Amino acid sequence: MNLLTLQPFQHFNEDIRPPTYIYEIGKGYIEPQNNQIISLRKDIVLSYYEDNIWDLSPYSKEKTVINFNTILTPSLISEAKRLLFLYMTYGEGRIKTIPAGRTVSIKYQLINNICSYAYKRNKSLKEIFNNRKLLRIFIIEIMHTSPSTASTLQTILELLKGISKERSGFIYESNKLNEKLLVSIDKKYKDSLEQTLMIPVSIYLFSAKARWEHISFIEKHLTNLVGFLKEFTRNKGFAVYSIYTVPEENKKVYVSWEEGVEKFGLQELFSKYNINSRKNFPNFIAKIQGTCRHLIHQYTGMRSNECRNLSFDCWKEKTSNMPTRIFGYESKIHGVNTPQVWITHPEIKRVINLLNSIAKPMHEEYCPSLEKYPLMIRTGFMNSKIKGKFYEEVIINGKNYFTELPIESSGIKISKEHIEEELKAIEPTRNWNDHEWVKEGALWQFKSHQYRRTLAIYALGSGLVSLYAIREQFGHLLTSMAAYYGNGHKSARQLDGRINKKDHISNYMEQINITVNSLSYLKNVILSKSLPFGANGSFLKKNIIARTSKDKDIAIQRVPELIKKFKKGILHYKETAMGGCTTPYPCDNFLLPDFFIHCKGCEHSIHQIEKIERLAKKQYDNTIKWEKKAPGSIEHRTCVKRLNAINEFKYTMIKKLKKQEVTNYE
Repeated sequence: MNLLTLQPFQHFNEDIRPPTYIYEIGKGYIEPQNNQIISLRKDIVLSYYEDNIWDLSPYSKEKTVINFNTILTPSLISEAKRLLFLYMTYGEGRIKTIPAGRTVSIKYQLINNICSYAYKRNKSLKEIFNNRKLLRIFIIEIMHTSPSTASTLQTILELLKGISKERSGFIYESNKLNEKLLVSIDKKYKDSLEQTLMIPVSIYLFSAKARWEHISFIEKHLTNLVGFLKEFTRNKGFAVYSIYTVPEENKKVYVSWEEGVEKFGLQELFSKYNINSRKNFPNFIAKIQGTCRHLIHQYTGMRSNECRNLSFDCWKEKTSNMPTRIFGYESKIHGVNTPQVWITHPEIKRVINLLNSIAKPMHEEYCPSLEKYPLMIRTGFMNSKIKGKFYEEVIINGKNYFTELPIESSGIKISKEHIEEELKAIEPTRNWNDHEWVKEGALWQFKSHQYRRTLAIYALGSGLVSLYAIREQFGHLLTSMAAYYGNGHKSARQLDGRINKKDHISNYMEQINITVNSLSYLKNVILSKSLPFGANGSFLKKNIIARTSKDKDIAIQRVPELIKKFKKGILHYKETAMGGCTTPYPCDNFLLPDFFIHCKGCEHSIHQIEKIERLAKKQYDNTIKWEKKAPGSIEHRTCVKRLNAINEFKYTMIKKLKKQEVTNYE
């Protein structure tokens, strides 16, 4: 007898792993018995194969339920169950990775869509997969309605190609045209994801400042706030308006809202944030957590799921050879945890401490069984009798993930300059007039992935935006990121070897570096409003710079071609304090204190008078500082020497400008 064993969720712990399904080859297609266990938790069966609702929460970071009742006929439900079970047991990819619950849920959404498509045409799933024309029509529908599902359909089709029709019960007729169309849709969709918005500098700075002000104000009241929170979570009769709303068992320990607030001296704090009842206090705690999450994203570039999964002990102090960093895991549930680490600013320790102070009493009350509790715990438990037993039940999820304490709207309002000078520099080919919400006068809508892209671009020192204003607040972080994440993040390996995820921000920086340099070249050279100088600058002025509106439009349309040239190594560009550098060879002269001496005569140099004037101003300010601090010292004399050299160079450039014919740029 030839037997095949199939095991859903086989890499999860034994106490939640469903029993093996044994299939006798040659007995028809794989169709488990109705009593085949789909999910369980510590000997408690949650779902059987016959059930139309499969609870896959034990295998996910969040509550995950598949409801087959959304499919309109019993026959299609039967086919959908079989297809999903095949995916759960056979896995995907070259190494046949068995997916987690959330991934299964995503695949089901697509299968559900195919079932709806089949129902409208009075067809079975088997007939859809076996008919290349019907499948092509469905693929075209995907292209127009949900391009994000193209990769999911690719996975399902690859699954059917790898399993015999005798086992699967489906006949998939492979078709190159359909498969190429899917690849094209998927690529176009993924390319669009790369066009994540970059937060304009002034909005980025204003929002950070506002959030830190909230943190500082709350820190003043933190001890009392934690005391209030402890009593709030443990006593349903604490801080309520009326004893009549208190459960009978808590009436003996009744404390009115006013008495509770006065007891812990929180009048000032609650007045500022308009907290006036037991009902809205949990939302206040959620907003504090939200503000903290914004800052963590803003100062690390981590993804939302990475931030949600942080534990209370995630902070790592600076050492002799390591910067301050946050330690976490790619996965926090069962199976193999993948450790990760992110460089961050030392001040973020304050945020971690604040979150810990809030999380500790909530952990003690709502999820005491968790030895390693999450840094951020859902506040929905605070006015509920339900207590969390498992990680996925207490972790913060959902649409309100980014709810935060208020930020003055004037500071995050989108201006014409934001669009024209910054957003268009990053994405010159996008039609900004048709953007859903990026409009002059609208408020900026913050998302976690925006911080990721913004921080990466700032750390790369691209020249696409002016970073002089941001250096004071983010200088330490940007320097550390460039040092540890740059150059193939070789230095990052020193961070305990934990930068190993393909979409970690270090790898993301590496991926977009060429694109960013290309766009920087476009903005600062081809579309430059000022004439470049230097050996290479003279060549560019004659041959490269777009002088008319028509030339500029053509240059923008050729951005993909420009990026290809950078990828192939035909073009090179680095932003410098004096302008730019086009050398294809390794050179760190522009990083030296006296870089202008080395750069001003270099054949690869590009000089721009605005940048030289800015450099001279900065050097003057530094000279005055040392003149006041230590007149006549080595530092002061060195500053004077550098200032004189920069000014001499500046005046030489100004003379050249006067001699040249001024070109009228449109």
